[in-house]
Amino acid sequence: MSGRFASIPDLRDSSADGPLRLSHRSSVRPEASPQGLDYKRQDSKLTAQPTTAMDDLDRRILAVLQENNRLSFVEISKLVDSSAASCMRRVNKLRSTGVIVADISIVDPRALGRSLTVVVTVELHRERANSADCFKRAMRAAREVTQCYMVTGDADFVLIVAVEDLEGFDVFVRTKLFTDPNVQKFKSLITLDCLKMEPRIAV
Repeated sequence: MSGRFASIPDLRDSSADGPLRLSHRSSVRPEASPQGLDYKRQDSKLTAQPTTAMDDLDRRILAVLQENNRLSFVEISKLVDSSAASCMRRVNKLRSTGVIVADISIVDPRALGRSLTVVVTVELHRERANSADCFKRAMRAAREVTQCYMVTGDADFVLIVAVEDLEGFDVFVRTKLFTDPNVQKFKSLITLDCLKMEPRIAV
């Protein structure tokens, strides 16, 4: 590879029992989330369960809140053509039933010095009965992991890791993956550019 990315290695096809092998190929894979379904893993199978029933007003309110959740109920009511009291009841219900999971501020990781994002696929030792549960706990506790998905296919988990630089990722690999006895193999994909990072769900 030539050009400005020639010096950026991609840590790929790494076994938990051996050193990292470097190459210069990188790619990024988008994540997707289906609308209106809550996926839960039961007996190693995925079952889809419908979420709380919503009408058109609920969806309009959600669309507004996903754009700006700091709006007052009066401001929301004007945008969705309803009353402030109705909007307040709707929003409270959406929160209490778990449709609205959290009200947060989205922070640019680069502002906190985490300029490198890495997508990591992880395969676990299948013969270990509690390997998935142990790995879940470890990833929830890992500050570098911003997203963690349990998936179907060849890999068992997909991680989104945000770190300062390659040295920081190397520390993550050596302290969180190489040392985990449940990890059989992992692959890493260093992102070169973020084309889309959309936290909003289409309603």
